[in-house]
Amino acid sequence: MKLIGQKTQMIVDEPDHEILRLFSAPLYKTHIGINNDEKEILMGEKKWVGQEDNILIQSESDQILNLDGIERIKNEINKHIKKYIKSIISPLEDDTEFIITQSWLNIINDGFHHKHRHQNSIISGAFYVNTTMKDFIEFDSPLAPFWDMLSVSSKELNEFNSVNYREFVHSGQLVIFPSYLTHGVPGRFKTKGIKSQPRCSLAFNTFPVGRLGGSHEQHPGVNTKKIIEERLTIKLGAQHQRNEVKIDSSKSS
Repeated sequence: MKLIGQKTQMIVDEPDHEILRLFSAPLYKTHIGINNDEKEILMGEKKWVGQEDNILIQSESDQILNLDGIERIKNEINKHIKKYIKSIISPLEDDTEFIITQSWLNIINDGFHHKHRHQNSIISGAFYVNTTMKDFIEFDSPLAPFWDMLSVSSKELNEFNSVNYREFVHSGQLVIFPSYLTHGVPGRFKTKGIKSQPRCSLAFNTFPVGRLGGSHEQHPGVNTKKIIEERLTIKLGAQHQRNEVKIDSSKSS
């Protein structure tokens, strides 16, 4: 049961009842574009490891968005992460932000990307540097294990009875989604005829910095930003004291 690249509508229009969408998984998509200079930085030199005939090649670096020359892409991704957070999570504290912790390249010359989830992350995403014809990313429903246990054939597919959703993508497109969603690129992408332009996506993970949990003074939750700042201050203070001791001891000698 696979739903492919279409907008879903309310499936019941009977006047005596309605069906509500409960606990939907949000998929955010937009187009931020990519110019030739940015593509050259990401694809001009091999910033990934592995052999050309590997099924999937991933960059050795997991901080690709810190490369010089792609600041615009990083800024655009951060801008849309903030829009996603504001619209979907709607944090209680305005200073709660989601920072990009990892970013890496996925390269496919002739292969696929296995189904997976992103650990140690709340929100993940993919920016498409270069795509092939009819390129896509496929998501699995969190309810897929249930449908595997008891499967009933459906006349028509909709967002309630489908176990997969396929979103077609193109170069310059950005998608953002909850890290718990299983996704991948099934099938085999054959791009050996155009090795200079393999399928290339830039994936990233995020983590919240700011107040987590809590809604009032009695249960304020945890402010991770404050904890990090306090521990950094203690660390820097200790480092400063060690430097002073080292300087003083050198003077006494």
